[in-house]
Amino acid sequence: MASLAEDGCPLQGQAQLGELPRWTELLHPGADPSSHTVSWSAQGELRGRRATRAEIWLHLQIQTSIALTCQRCLGPVDTPMQVDRWFRFVEDETQAATLDEETEDDVLVANKAFDLIELIEDELLLAAPIVPRHNTCPAPLRVNEEAAEPPVPQSPEASQPDTAGAGTNNAPRPHPFAALAGLKEQLKKGPDGASS
Repeated sequence: MASLAEDGCPLQGQAQLGELPRWTELLHPGADPSSHTVSWSAQGELRGRRATRAEIWLHLQIQTSIALTCQRCLGPVDTPMQVDRWFRFVEDETQAATLDEETEDDVLVANKAFDLIELIEDELLLAAPIVPRHNTCPAPLRVNEEAAEPPVPQSPEASQPDTAGAGTNNAPRPHPFAALAGLKEQLKKGPDGASS
């Protein structure tokens, strides 16, 4: 990383899905893996000086489009993705943990085992939508017809048990607003019974 930052020249390339196995797992089962590539560029930079050493930064940009599985219709949905982030490199995990608490910088540990392609894959996984879906699905949704039909509501009278012929009183029930109408009429007459 130090040599990349000192050089300052950007690196560019394309990664195939075979190089990103965890990313490939997100691909829709019916999509063609050979039609998906990831374009990236990375540029190192030295900033300032702290304790006689300059800070090492990396600017990473990624562009791709992948056919994910729409969570509404389960068909493929082409999802464009872009990543544009800066990373600050430090010497060890202790320093990284301290800076994580003190700043909002994305901090990574600089070591010989640093893998740029693995970082690209990590960033794509973080940028992937949790629930990919079309704005408007191209085909109508398949819904179980029985589940789609709402139950027919029954009237209160229909829910009452049938007591005809059982010897019970089948007189019509009074209208629920009849008592209210009577009260209103009584208020019009006033307390002495005379109409106001």
